[in-house]
Amino acid sequence: MADLAPSNESMHRRALRLALGVAGVFTFTQLMGWPMSHIAPFMTALLLQDSGPMPLRRGWFIFKMALLSVLCGLVLALFLRHFPLVLVLLACALLFRFYVFILRSGEHMLAVVAAVIGVVLMPYLVLIQPEVGAIGGVGLLLDFAVAITGAWVTWYLLPVSAGPPAAHSTEPLSHEIAASLAFNMMLVMAPLLAAYLAFGWGTILVLVYSVIFTTTYESKAGLESGLKMIIANGVYGGIGMLLVYEFCVMVPSLPFMIVIAALAVFIFGLRIFGGGPTSPYWTSGLNGFLIMLGGALLADQGFTLGRMADRVWQITLATAYVSFVLAVLAMVQDKFAKSATVEG
Repeated sequence: MADLAPSNESMHRRALRLALGVAGVFTFTQLMGWPMSHIAPFMTALLLQDSGPMPLRRGWFIFKMALLSVLCGLVLALFLRHFPLVLVLLACALLFRFYVFILRSGEHMLAVVAAVIGVVLMPYLVLIQPEVGAIGGVGLLLDFAVAITGAWVTWYLLPVSAGPPAAHSTEPLSHEIAASLAFNMMLVMAPLLAAYLAFGWGTILVLVYSVIFTTTYESKAGLESGLKMIIANGVYGGIGMLLVYEFCVMVPSLPFMIVIAALAVFIFGLRIFGGGPTSPYWTSGLNGFLIMLGGALLADQGFTLGRMADRVWQITLATAYVSFVLAVLAMVQDKFAKSATVEG
């Protein structure tokens, strides 16, 4: 997982800001309910785990990358719909270039998600779910706009009370490291996108969460770390969502659901900002929790236990797939590195 941005603020204040911002965006998605809106709270949480508000330039850069990736994915789907193999190859080439460019630029991790998600999802939406199609792309752009705006509003309402540690700085990755990460990401997403286009699978959450997990996961993690991530998403996120669901069944009202969701995010935030070796797993669990929480849209006539179980299964499957592929890639790369050292 990406390292948590250090801060001199108390973990309670950071957790409160996280809960306030996510609850605000979640409320907006509940009231509006556009396609793909369940992604917006996750994006907001990603921004509110920083040590301070992002500059306007960075926010605009993220939105531009989202717009560019959505347009590229739409063009690929429209012009290469009868040539799926060429479509997948060109999509992978775009993913590689986008990924290397953003990692080298030192931009926010959400920019990486923005660059990847449109290229991967738009071909699927246009070809497999034509009833959503381009509207899904507009929904993705709205997700980024709402998340960035919601994060800025939250930072304004609850400003930073202390600056980050003076020693903290983020430097762009070298070209070799960025290319290695981009290549691994391409190898993870290429067979998944090809399978979705070939078989027309309807479990879109596996595709969505695979993008999210791949772009925020440490590529050198092993199978043990991957298993912990599966537990974090399936257990931490799943149990958190189950408790929210049970409370909402007892008191089926939107204000109560928002309060309970905010309280759950606050608890996640305390574990995340408290530091320690389990902090990355609580971060991953929060991601899964928020993706599942987004399914409780009023426009979809509420959230059922069956739908929640299906979302837990899809998220767990995506996490297991990405963890396994990245672990295998890491082992293969380590083997080649050792062989090269011995021969040298």
